[in-house]
Amino acid sequence: MFWLRVSSGCKGTTQLYRRYKRFTKEIGADTYQQGTFRNNFNYLTHKNVFEGDRRGRGRGRGMTNMYSLSVDPDLVIDKVGDDNRLSQITERFK
Repeated sequence: MFWLRVSSGCKGTTQLYRRYKRFTKEIGADTYQQGTFRNNFNYLTHKNVFEGDRRGRGRGRGMTNMYSLSVDPDLVIDKVGDDNRLSQITERFK
């Protein structure tokens, strides 16, 4: 999931989902609904691919899940670069 490129810090679920939608549109892939995306992201957090944190948005405004990449981004880029649909995009990050 190199498209997240979270090296600039933690990102919230909604911000990541917007990036994901743009990315899937660019490569012509199907897009998960936001709830499914969030569930998959939580699964990857449990597998230590991402680090997760919950932050309050202020009184009465709920919580935001924040994520950052736990593994070396180059490892992720190499892994997803094997998919032909992603190879031209992964070249941008090498």
